Amino acid sequence: LDAIGLYPASGRREQKPSSQARPLIRSQPAQSGVLRLEELAAAKAQAVLHGDSPLESRSHSLTYALREFYGWENWAAQNQVPLSGDAEELARAAGAALGIDAERVERIMESIVDPTSCTPAAVFVGGETSAWQRVWKLDRQVYEKLCPGGISEAIQATARENHHVLKGGSPQKRQNAVIKASVAHQPSISAVQIQTFVRQAREILAHTQQPGRGEITGEGSEVGSRLSMQGRIYRISAEDQQLTVQARERGTILEIQGDTVISECLTGADLSRFQAEVLRIRQQVSEETLRLVHPRSQLFER
Repeated sequence: LDAIGLYPASGRREQKPSSQARPLIRSQPAQSGVLRLEELAAAKAQAVLHGDSPLESRSHSLTYALREFYGWENWAAQNQVPLSGDAEELARAAGAALGIDAERVERIMESIVDPTSCTPAAVFVGGETSAWQRVWKLDRQVYEKLCPGGISEAIQATARENHHVLKGGSPQKRQNAVIKASVAHQPSISAVQIQTFVRQAREILAHTQQPGRGEITGEGSEVGSRLSMQGRIYRISAEDQQLTVQARERGTILEIQGDTVISECLTGADLSRFQAEVLRIRQQVSEETLRLVHPRSQLFER
């Protein structure tokens, strides 16, 4: 793994920050069958590497980029995709490009408590299909070798349908057909995605039980060992080993008893919404952590 630039995220925190200034990372020559981390990253993260700050402050921009780099490292490891580059080295390069001092960069990195929980923006927006489409654009060989058959078939079917629809018909018919094609060829929710959704549901539920947090995602309540929260769209409840998630007008969309899935009818929209809420919560926690160790003028310096 070290030979191709993959490093276990859990071991990163054991490394001592360097007190010496690090040079900017230069792009390495493309290797056939190996993707470059900086090329997988979203446009905003790539902009940060070039010294741009697309968010409200340099600290926020660097945090976003680091989460994106971590996310792609995690995704590549989960899907056994060869990857070159290292998230933290890229973050140090981005920090230097932004003009952030090295010690402050290290503190921002330490504010992300669990790098393994990060997800790339492509997966957040469009699920696994979107991530593999990104791989397809960068390296057709890697895509054809590693992309799961179901996802590859769905991508091809949607592309064929869209091509057929765009050849003729009224604008409304074209729009409706594209929507139907997207729904019809949406890959089924995988076991890994269900596990991630369960962790996110529990994290959201736990967050609402903290003092002063009830207003974040709805009103939380605790009766005995039963926890529950009600939001505008979803209701999450947990009791002992049972977890239930309900959606407005759809009823129960997930029921878990221990490690057993009793019922499940999740959609890509459900996954995206829960992912967005967890990212928002973690960003808020990271900002609160930074405020404890940085003067406000430094934290929000543009």
